[in-house]
Amino acid sequence: MGYRRAMKQEAAFAQEAAQRGLGRAAAAAAADLPFSPTHHAARALCYGTALACAGCGLGVVAIGVGLGVSNVQEFAAVMRQWTPNALRRLGWQPPAAQQAEARVLEGMTFEEELAYWSKVTAAEEASGQRSSRAGVK
Repeated sequence: MGYRRAMKQEAAFAQEAAQRGLGRAAAAAAADLPFSPTHHAARALCYGTALACAGCGLGVVAIGVGLGVSNVQEFAAVMRQWTPNALRRLGWQPPAAQQAEARVLEGMTFEEELAYWSKVTAAEEASGQRSSRAGVK
């Protein structure tokens, strides 16, 4: 909306307020505004959204450059390696069952791991057990 159009709308609002008897002070205050509050609010929302998106994108790019990755698959591989090491440095130890599974899966290719999990889930479904592992599909 253009500035002149907004000013005309504000003036019309002030006249309407005066006709309704909202008081001279309210009508005068609305008529004396040198700007449109709704216009400034919309501009602030647009600028804030643009800054938030730009900041998020810049953060993603900075982390990607810092880790030396160029796509999502490389980022996932780096995180799979980095996260357990960082957690261990913080003193967290995975449960014994999870450690045993990690030893079994170590060195497997994706296809071998997929076949392993298919066998495990099929055996659990056949025996009627619920999986104790969270997030395993």
